[in-house]
Amino acid sequence: MYREFFGLERKPFELLPNPEFLYLSAAHKKALNYLRYGIQEGTGFILFTGEVGSGKTTIIKEMLGSLKEEFVPSVVFNTMVDPEQLLSLISEDFGIDSGGRGKVELLRMLHDFFIERCAEGKRPVIIIDEAQNLTPAALEEVRLLSNLEGTDTRLLQTILVGQPELREKVTRPEMLQLRQRISINCHLRKLELDEVKQYILFRLEKAGNRDAVTFEDGTFEVIHGFSGGTPRLINVCCDFSLLAAYVDGSRVLTPTLVKEVIADIGIAEETPRSEGGPSGNKAYNGILENMESRRETLLKIGEKLDRLEQAFKKLYHHFDTRVGHLEDSREMAEEAETAAEEEAGRDDKVSAD
Repeated sequence: MYREFFGLERKPFELLPNPEFLYLSAAHKKALNYLRYGIQEGTGFILFTGEVGSGKTTIIKEMLGSLKEEFVPSVVFNTMVDPEQLLSLISEDFGIDSGGRGKVELLRMLHDFFIERCAEGKRPVIIIDEAQNLTPAALEEVRLLSNLEGTDTRLLQTILVGQPELREKVTRPEMLQLRQRISINCHLRKLELDEVKQYILFRLEKAGNRDAVTFEDGTFEVIHGFSGGTPRLINVCCDFSLLAAYVDGSRVLTPTLVKEVIADIGIAEETPRSEGGPSGNKAYNGILENMESRRETLLKIGEKLDRLEQAFKKLYHHFDTRVGHLEDSREMAEEAETAAEEEAGRDDKVSAD
């Protein structure tokens, strides 16, 4: 709705992970390089964690887009499953038909698949997102897959991606064998204040207009204080703030406006700072639900303004047309009057003669 008003080609603060909008802060660049190094060198297990909305999935998508043809990925997003269901999901994403097959047959088929890819000079890569939801039994099944090795080469690369609870889970005594397989352990930290500023300007530039809006002093500090440096919450805050500015007909974001947006959607500034855990995730989900409700209200207001603007344009056009007709009529009347006066003058001259 507000793209044309701000001179943007597309929305700069979408919530969906999009590698085109990946801002490489020091932490994000480090994580991406670690992942690429781990895959290229075949280091075994990689543990990649970060808070909700910190950009993990976007980094994974960027990495997948840059993988060479020698790598064959299987990406699992649904992790609320038991061990056998997890094996089925992995198999299906590798293109293996797992329908109706038991665990033993699935493991045999996966082992054959790994060997065949290795013979082709390719390496399978399993990427499990939201891995903190996996049960210890499912995590152990993932570890056992790494036992399907060739005589002198590693057949499989595994990346576990998840929230901080995943790190806690793998430190449990029963996870010792899995923990010993982890070669790279990377945690994605949140953005610092200056990085929040650069992140926002970067996304505006990617959307087509870095100078779409002016930020008054203190505005970035308010956004950082609310979001705690979490990219997804920055996106939500900025999206709503741009919408509110559009409704006001302004191209300036002020600390007052951003604070009003935060207050309007009913969020205490400290809420997003919850570090992991079920309570933190629940609060975060509540934030998004609350924001979406308020966003719908703002959108309706904006739509009404659009309709009023269109109605005004039609009225102005109608008025302009009527004025044009009146001008034409006035000119015609003046021409007729002039012609009548000239005719009368000629008649008077004839009479005098």
